[in-house]
Amino acid sequence: MTEPLGSVEALLPPEHGFIIVAGAAADFLDDPYAGEVPLCVAGDDILYLMSASDSLHLARVVLESWAAAPPDDGQDVDAQQ
Repeated sequence: MTEPLGSVEALLPPEHGFIIVAGAAADFLDDPYAGEVPLCVAGDDILYLMSASDSLHLARVVLESWAAAPPDDGQDVDAQQ
């Protein structure tokens, strides 16, 4: 069975309804949510995550590295996102 190679977890405060996870070489997008607003948008070394709430809170974010696609957990597409 495939398992994650590694992971990192953090509690992050959303700003204006989204969370930005940026690496050292992040190429920030001018308008990550142009048009339809998805749950997440990725760019070069950067990830934008839509928060479930725009109220003041900390969101638990877990990033995992996999060598292959993770196993299908049987959830529908919305749950997987």
